[in-house]
Amino acid sequence: MKKNFEIKNSTYTGLYRFHKYWGKKPLEVNELLISKLTKKDEIIYDPFMGGGLISRTVLTNNRKFIGTDINPISKDLAELFVNLPKYENFKFYYKDIEKKIKNRINESYTYKNNIVSHYLWNEKKIKEVWYKEEKKIKRVNIKSKDSEEKLTSFIKYNSKLIRKIKFFDNSRINSNKGLKLNDLFTGRALRNIDLLISEINSIKDPIIKKSLLLNLTSASGQMSKMVFSISKRKKKDQVSSDKEVGSWAIGLWRPKEHFEINVWNCFRNKVENFIKVLRNNEINNKIKVTDNINKFFSTKIPACIMNNSCLDVLKKIPKNKIQLILTDPPHSDRIPYLELSEFWNAILQYKQSDFSKEIVVSNAKDRDKKMTNYNKDMTSFYDLSFEVLKKNGFLVLFFNADNKESWSAIKNIKKFKFIGCFPMNYSANSIVQDNRKGSMKSDYVLIYSKSKESKITNIKNIKGFSNSLPNLHK
Repeated sequence: MKKNFEIKNSTYTGLYRFHKYWGKKPLEVNELLISKLTKKDEIIYDPFMGGGLISRTVLTNNRKFIGTDINPISKDLAELFVNLPKYENFKFYYKDIEKKIKNRINESYTYKNNIVSHYLWNEKKIKEVWYKEEKKIKRVNIKSKDSEEKLTSFIKYNSKLIRKIKFFDNSRINSNKGLKLNDLFTGRALRNIDLLISEINSIKDPIIKKSLLLNLTSASGQMSKMVFSISKRKKKDQVSSDKEVGSWAIGLWRPKEHFEINVWNCFRNKVENFIKVLRNNEINNKIKVTDNINKFFSTKIPACIMNNSCLDVLKKIPKNKIQLILTDPPHSDRIPYLELSEFWNAILQYKQSDFSKEIVVSNAKDRDKKMTNYNKDMTSFYDLSFEVLKKNGFLVLFFNADNKESWSAIKNIKKFKFIGCFPMNYSANSIVQDNRKGSMKSDYVLIYSKSKESKITNIKNIKGFSNSLPNLHK
């Protein structure tokens, strides 16, 4: 008799920590499911790609991949992970950018001939300036006699290279219709982001160009007004006056007290970490990718990555072709991905997304994305998925919701046979899981088969495996 085993999830390192995109699933879980439920050269489809790293996992395991997402940045990320730029080539272009504009950016962050790393703001006033002095961080309290004009330089700057952003009235994510780019970033940050975009856009190599732009979007949250300050604590719970730097979390919350971080430093840190990944990258083969589903099925191209609605794409996939649909669908109202990705897509100069086609529950009334619509769309997704799967194919969902209605829709999946589920613990703490009332502390991996005779004894030995859906909302 086989003993139960537990999946040990690694921490988010390397490519897994490259981008802020939400909903990252542990590599080990994906690799286990791929190895146990599919064979070499069989097709795996992810209809909700999200952060896109599954594209690399599938292809490095010698399977074929189809991936779709309504979010433009998801397609870019998936394509990047499939074909990473060469280490020396990428480093050369980064160093060239550094040579051209590092000093120009740093000139906007000067205080008494020092290059500032952080400004601590309280509403519209700067309270502290941080800079390095003899390898130590020096923190200077700002008094009214200090030059306000110099400290708040470019305060009225409007970006010339980031398209206009669109937001909705959504208190869940601290968003409103009138929200502008200058509400999220200081004028100085926008001016310096423009400098970076301008230099990156001048690069002719498309892979290098897109890689650098994605590094910029990945760093952009730390360049914003959404970086909160944390009070240090001394012994006996006495709060110190010293502050620590927080980070951009989920949502568009602009705290009254927040940090403005040197744009070059944010960009440099992200890019240099990416360069380390490239240096250790052992996979240099060029993988062909198409965004045409018909071409994918009529040729030997191993990957098809599309910026489309999965409901539209599923109708174009021939029946009985997919071995495994492995995906992390939107968990009803947990994350409104397009709304939160809007400033990333604006930096990438994509036109405004088609918000109407996103399968999600949004608190933005103007979007009319209610639970009934969500459940209807997900039911269509399940029905179409059943048609494209092979006779012995599987549907695997990573799911997490804190409301009864969402789980009711899962229980009403009619055509498939429910095989079982197991909890999937995260490799890193999550603000959503830790702080949201009623939220689960893990996702559940839900496994369905198209065939009533399917057996997966090699997965049933996973610790916590159950033949029944979790009874979380009685």
